[in-house]
Amino acid sequence: MKKIIAAAVASAFIAPAFAADVTVSGSQEWNYQDNNGTTTSELDGTLAVGASTETANGLGVSMAIKLDEAGSADGGTNLAISGEFGTMSFGDVSGAVDQVDDINDWGYEATTGVGGDDAMLLWALPSIAPNLSVYFSAGTDSSEGGGQDGTNHTGVSFEYAAGPATIAFGQQETDGGAEERIASIQVSMQGLTAGYELFTATTAASVDTDTTSVGATYAMGDVTFAIENNTTESGSTTSADLTAIGVHYSLGGGVTLFAEQKDDAKDSTAETTYLGASFAF
Repeated sequence: MKKIIAAAVASAFIAPAFAADVTVSGSQEWNYQDNNGTTTSELDGTLAVGASTETANGLGVSMAIKLDEAGSADGGTNLAISGEFGTMSFGDVSGAVDQVDDINDWGYEATTGVGGDDAMLLWALPSIAPNLSVYFSAGTDSSEGGGQDGTNHTGVSFEYAAGPATIAFGQQETDGGAEERIASIQVSMQGLTAGYELFTATTAASVDTDTTSVGATYAMGDVTFAIENNTTESGSTTSADLTAIGVHYSLGGGVTLFAEQKDDAKDSTAETTYLGASFAF
């Protein structure tokens, strides 16, 4: 009897945990690389555990814990609260610029995106107009837990969809005076998606570094063809002129085979070919 009572008391304390909807997702990717004759194989896996519930007054609450096989690459762990005020996410979340950038980052390995700092707070504001999304972010100098690697900043960005086109703009500024800005347009129709993106990082000394990204993907059944060019310039100096191409073949069930290649006109050592497979669930 004492054991039954003890079990009942214990259940009373842990019962709220069972009220949450728990999800587990992840991915595992393997690839073979040939970098100018030097060959490498790589395995990269991620695992995410999430849970969500609703409070008595109607607030939605969710959390996510994300783990990366590399350890140092953990990121995305957060706590989120949503209601009539929108959704506020705390932890290792995207900054305002990061939330709307990387429209051409289609690759498993060959593309890297254009940048954008993480934040400790991302606020997705409630809808104020159809097809318009507005974001506000704030960061701190450092954080404990969650892998947040951003800077002490405030930022704002928006995305607006009009038919097949989506435009975005964002800006954030650190306490030290450095800035990040993003402007982009993306058009999708009949399996073709094309995007143009300009990312500008400005130092506290007002030195601009511009990264221009132009890319496109075309889906034809289970096969997707992709291309991207990223050019990085500061003043009259071009430091990178990276072109990536790829073919992805979906086998269904979350399994994708891929072949990708990148080449930098400013760096002869960057030419790399990737062959691999990915499984996501």
